Formats: sequence, C-alpha cells, structure tokens
Amino acid sequence: MNGNVYNVINSSISLLALLISILSLLLSKHDSKKNIYNMIEQKYLENEASRNDLARTESLIEGFLEYRSNISEKEIEKLAVLYKNKFHDAGADSVEFKLCRGTRTWLDQLDRWGKMIKEKKVDKNILFNIIGKAFEIDYPALLFIIEGHRLAHPDMGLYKNIELLKDEYDGWKKRQKRL
Repeated sequence: MNGNVYNVINSSISLLALLISILSLLLSKHDSKKNIYNMIEQKYLENEASRNDLARTESLIEGFLEYRSNISEKEIEKLAVLYKNKFHDAGADSVEFKLCRGTRTWLDQLDRWGKMIKEKKVDKNILFNIIGKAFEIDYPALLFIIEGHRLAHPDMGLYKNIELLKDEYDGWKKRQKRL
C-alpha cells in the first residue's frame, strides 16, 4: 500500500512540476510579447520628431501633394531628383539638410523593423497595430525619399527592408479585413 501511495504522490509531483513549467513558459512568452510591444511603442514615440521632419519635407517638395494619393514611377523619379538636390545635397547647416537627417532617422527605424520581420524577431500583429496607419500614410513620400537617397548612394542598396515591410504590411492589412 505504501508503494502505491508513494507512486501516486511521486506522479502528482511530476505532473505539478510539468504544469508549473508549462505555465512559466506561457507567462514568459506573454512577457516577451509585452516587452516587444513596449519596445516598438517606445521607438515609435521616440521617432515622432523624425516623422514630423518627413511631413515638413513633403510639404516643401513642389508637386508632391498633387501626386500623394496615386504616385507613378515617373513622378517618384522626378521627385527623387528634386529631393536629392534640395535636401540630401543641401549644406549641413541648412534647414533642408536637417530635415533630411531627421527623415533618415525614421527611414532607418522602418528599415530595422523590416529586417526584424524578415528574421522573424517581431510579431507582425504587434508591429502593425502600432505603426501601420502612420506607415501607410507616410509611404508615398517614403518612395521618393528612399529613391533620392539611392540616387545619392547608388552602390549601397539602401532601405531594402522597407519594401519588405510594406509588402508584409499590405498582406497583414488584407488578412485583417477578412477577419
């Protein structure tokens, strides 16, 4: 009889240890997602000035607001040259160059998030629930600004992960509409 009680107690303890391990794993995943959410939200908020620089840049590019909702490749190329000449190549003390620098900060962050998605280091639902709308609004301007930087630095392959980010966002948005 003592052997049976011992086996039952031993099995119960093993089962309890397994349940505690599973619960601990679930809680750590929850904490990890919460930490990722907080990190993304913090980076998004830290880049508010950079997003404002992007908005100011948009307003200073002649003709952009006409094309904003439906921008063609030809218009992107034209605006990219205009951006490169007016902002990227401006003197370091000019307002335009400072706006260019601020805009690059936002581009760099978007590129990092695209890379994180490619490497599966971030949950798309978390990321796009935080940045999705702003990214969607900014994207038409990002097209010619990215192209302007690529014109200035043709061998660097700049901001490739932003294109991936956009593709992933478009797919995510379609899936959200179906839900």
